[in-house]
Amino acid sequence: DLDEIAYAHNRLGLLLVAKGEMAKATEYYYKAIRYFERSQNKSGTADVCNNLGVVHSHFGQNDIAMDYYFKALDLFKQTDDKQGRAQVLNNIATLYKEGEKTDTSLNYLLKAVNILRQINHPTDIATAYMNIGVLYSEKEVPDSNMYYLNLAEKHFEMQNNKRGLSSVYHYKSQHHYKYHRIEKAEQFALSAVDIRKDIGNMEALANSKKLLADIYAAQNDYAKAYKTQSEYQQLKDSISEREMELKFSELKLKYESATKDKAILLLKKEAQERRNYNTILIIVASGLVVFSVLLFYAFRTKSRLLKSNRKYYEQQQTLNKLNMEKQEAENRLLEEEVKRKEESMKLEKENYQADIEHKSRELLTSAMHLVNKNKILASIRDSLDDISINADAAFRNNARKIIAEIDKTIHVDSDWEQFKMHFEQVNSGFFEKLEAEYPNLTRSDMKICAYLKINLSTKEIAQIMNVSPGSVHKRFYRLRRKMELEPKTNLTKFFMVY
Repeated sequence: DLDEIAYAHNRLGLLLVAKGEMAKATEYYYKAIRYFERSQNKSGTADVCNNLGVVHSHFGQNDIAMDYYFKALDLFKQTDDKQGRAQVLNNIATLYKEGEKTDTSLNYLLKAVNILRQINHPTDIATAYMNIGVLYSEKEVPDSNMYYLNLAEKHFEMQNNKRGLSSVYHYKSQHHYKYHRIEKAEQFALSAVDIRKDIGNMEALANSKKLLADIYAAQNDYAKAYKTQSEYQQLKDSISEREMELKFSELKLKYESATKDKAILLLKKEAQERRNYNTILIIVASGLVVFSVLLFYAFRTKSRLLKSNRKYYEQQQTLNKLNMEKQEAENRLLEEEVKRKEESMKLEKENYQADIEHKSRELLTSAMHLVNKNKILASIRDSLDDISINADAAFRNNARKIIAEIDKTIHVDSDWEQFKMHFEQVNSGFFEKLEAEYPNLTRSDMKICAYLKINLSTKEIAQIMNVSPGSVHKRFYRLRRKMELEPKTNLTKFFMVY
């Protein structure tokens, strides 16, 4: 059963990753993917590609990791596996974060959260929340950082996920250490150390030990700092030694395997030569016994046979050479085709990213056009109103007509339809989902939700809708009531991840 063999290898790889033995895990993942490809199991292949991306990312091979992630994402789309897609999006976001592309990373994380909410998968949602928190930490947004880390902690506790909790505690400790809250930093670091020691994740334990040593040093407790730093160094040395042993073991196995293969080929060749030689001897001996009287004719027959064999051998050599040349040409064509496909996939990925960025810029431009247009028209209207106070009756009548036209222009819906078109290109399915979950929302409510989604301020929304900021706040209040949200809910944050 090829699939079950593959699943077993994949699970062994996952267990080794949980223990921090990445090099050994990689060996099992590559075995798993070979079996899945033989059985043409797209779902299993996608899982292993995602796992290979994780280990290559761990070893700093980010280009290889990204290739595996996008291959997994494509396969998950083909099999309509939403959970798998969300996991890969989460991993891609982590890789972009390491490349200091924080905005791109946040975009992929929010996509992952949207999918995970649809399928209600708490463990992966918790992981995504944790990654968002870490991202906000690097962007130095402390409130958002702790908000998402607290969400992650709550979900991991519900699942009794010790590995996830240890990571949250580690990141919380880093946060408090960064802002000089040393006692809280120590508390969370010790919790992370206890859990990681319990589950046997040596590499993660080493990282928490290093952080704890820094915290003790900040407290001027140099004895504990030195002791903890020594424990960290022992763990790192132990991990490095294990990985080096595994590497040498792997090289040794490959060398021994290659040597054995060469010896087997040599033995087969010798056996074939002996069989050919024995066949010729039998033919010659039989000819001498049966046709001893016709010795002269037998000699002539033998000469012809040798000549024929030599000609046959030369023909075979020529044929083998032609076959080798044909195989080499086919291999070159195959390599060129693979290279073209890789370049095509890369170009498609770049075009897709450029298209998204272009549409996002169009959306923001459309929104700012509404703000500026309404702001300018309102300014003209106010100026006309001020001028007409001291003007004659005819001028006031004309001014009122112009002011009425300006008010109608501010309320025209054509600008909204253009904005809505750009918005749906970037945020596909937003209005359909909103109408399905909250059918009692009005058209005006939908507009406010869209403006909050692109992070417009209260003042900008008021200018677009031609109302006062106070009126916008009242609409926010009514919107929370209709959506049954807590009164203190930050609507901008809510819709940013919706």
